[in-house]
Amino acid sequence: MIPSWGLRDSGTRRIRLIALLAVRNGMRHLPGFLRNVAPQADGIVALDDGSSDGSGDLLTQHEAVIEVLRRPAVNASKATTSSNNA
Repeated sequence: MIPSWGLRDSGTRRIRLIALLAVRNGMRHLPGFLRNVAPQADGIVALDDGSSDGSGDLLTQHEAVIEVLRRPAVNASKATTSSNNA
């Protein structure tokens, strides 16, 4: 892997723009986001925050997406119980 600033002593330096995206159940907005942002960035790193609508799968398949970090969905009743025990 070559860092974005190039190799040492190569005389070249390239700045890269990486778009960051956090999404949960954003399937309705993702096609427009990807259509507009992908041409402007060197890549997209996305956090799928427990989507259940296929957002993570769409991101995984898109050519501009470098990586999709997945956070499992939290059951609402489980989250309430955990916060009440704190």
